[in-house]
Amino acid sequence: MFVRRFFLSFALAPLIMAAQAPTPPAAAVEKKQTSNANEILCKKFPAPTGTRLGDRKICKTNAQWQTIEQEIFDALDRVQRKPHTSG
Repeated sequence: MFVRRFFLSFALAPLIMAAQAPTPPAAAVEKKQTSNANEILCKKFPAPTGTRLGDRKICKTNAQWQTIEQEIFDALDRVQRKPHTSG
């Protein structure tokens, strides 16, 4: 369970960072976005700061992208609704 969450958070980190960035969208969509859930959509993500590696290209179906975006939204919503405790 922990391993799954770890890898899920690692895979979603570029999307979360892109959602929080005040700059233009970090993910460049290569194909025109449509409502077809089975159509494959590729997005490019910039390389993390401090690395010499190039951009990352991730391809998934529209349904998978929507699922990922919903998981990110739910996770951020849980964090924001979590009661603040001072220690």
